[in-house]
Amino acid sequence: TMDELGLQLVVTFDHRTNRAGMDSENQSCGQVFSADAAFSKMSGISAPKCVWATALTLNVFLGVGATLVPGDKLTLKAGAVRSANLVSPYSVSKETSVAAPE
Repeated sequence: TMDELGLQLVVTFDHRTNRAGMDSENQSCGQVFSADAAFSKMSGISAPKCVWATALTLNVFLGVGATLVPGDKLTLKAGAVRSANLVSPYSVSKETSVAAPE
């Protein structure tokens, strides 16, 4: 879901994740999303930053000048995310639409 100012996305997973193996210093959105046309729209003159707020919630801070809008489709990278307890397999590539602010 995009925030009201169009500066941030909040991505919510339905199960606790392994946070794509990222820690607080690794904020590369390329760890989570496929590098496609919508991914490039998250950038502008600066790269987007992905920060895990919890094992369920990923905050995506869009780059300055980003052109991503509600309705654009982002693709979760295959093999990026799995359950926090490491029981389930890694994610498959999954496309989802950016939702408008609530």
